[in-house]
Amino acid sequence: MGSTTFCDFATESYTIAIDGATPETTITWNVPAGAAIVSGQGTATILVAFANTDGNVTVNVVNPCTALNATLPVLTTSCIFYAGGGNDGFSTVQQCASNLDGGPVFTTGPIIGSSASCEFSTEAYSITVTNAPPNLSYAWTVPAGATIVSGQGTASVLVAFGNTSGSVAVTITTDCDVRNVPLAVSVANCIFYAGGNNDGFSVVTVTNIPLPIALVSFDADVKDGTVYLKWETSSEVENDFFLIERSKDGKTFEALTKVEGAGTSHGPLKYQARDSHPYHGTSYYRLSQTDYDGATEYFRVLIVKVETFAEVTKLYPNPVSKNDLLHIDYFAEEDGQVKISIINPAGLSTDSKMIDVKSGVNLFEFAPHFQTSGVHVIIIRSREKAQALRLVVL
Repeated sequence: MGSTTFCDFATESYTIAIDGATPETTITWNVPAGAAIVSGQGTATILVAFANTDGNVTVNVVNPCTALNATLPVLTTSCIFYAGGGNDGFSTVQQCASNLDGGPVFTTGPIIGSSASCEFSTEAYSITVTNAPPNLSYAWTVPAGATIVSGQGTASVLVAFGNTSGSVAVTITTDCDVRNVPLAVSVANCIFYAGGNNDGFSVVTVTNIPLPIALVSFDADVKDGTVYLKWETSSEVENDFFLIERSKDGKTFEALTKVEGAGTSHGPLKYQARDSHPYHGTSYYRLSQTDYDGATEYFRVLIVKVETFAEVTKLYPNPVSKNDLLHIDYFAEEDGQVKISIINPAGLSTDSKMIDVKSGVNLFEFAPHFQTSGVHVIIIRSREKAQALRLVVL
């Protein structure tokens, strides 16, 4: 006698009635795989701690005259227990938890971030969830033409906008609930000024005045570890110059190169620039245009991923004259320092120096002042590796 259906990892008792048992009678119980007989083996009643495997509880009864076998199939199931009301501890039906007042256990705040943005700008958005369950997930959506730079699947995202207004929204999903929280974002064409009354905090939308340039496209390609940037305009009005900036995080930008504008033009023009030593991994490139009067307009941010660099260290010129500058292109796995040593043809170290490097390709130049001609060895040693390069000194 005993239960045939119960929860995974439950403890159950089983009994068999034996008529005419003698002192020579033996009782042997067997249980399903993973289960254990806690107590009672060899008696008519046992206590069994089950795992999560179905099977049979069997008992063999043997005396000098006969042997009997009894089998009871048992079935385990995954149970979720609740307390209170209809969920009184005997229910195996999964229910979603709620507070005592009937409200949801977890709550969401509004999306935090700017509701007004400039075309092709980058903005951060986040949401706060109180009492978030462990199985909660986030799915963000952005207006047409915008891109989620980072953070998809988390409570915070960085968004690179195009030139289209719309909603930044997040769908928060649990096993019991799905909630969508939107934030309407208006995207406008902005012209930034600096100096005098226009002190960098003023944003002026100009109407009925031709825009300084009409940008047709702005794109990037990666080839052999170099990022090639190109853009095209269909017209320009008093355009002084373009500026290409780059960033490792999409927030803090540094100037990469300046390209002269065409002044005023009413036909298509193409421009190009390149980053010969880009950051390793993901980089962000931003294009801006400045008029003769100092007004600046910003355009879209490009997200570029450089998977590999040409990791070969280069020395040039090679051969080199005794008093010439020596140039070294060196790829570093991470920020740190390298030691450069020079070994002369006699095998003696004649010069060495420590140089700070950043992750990616680094350019060095220095004047070693070689004392002798012949084949020298340049040793470049970092924390991860050491390289020896042959250099001919004339």
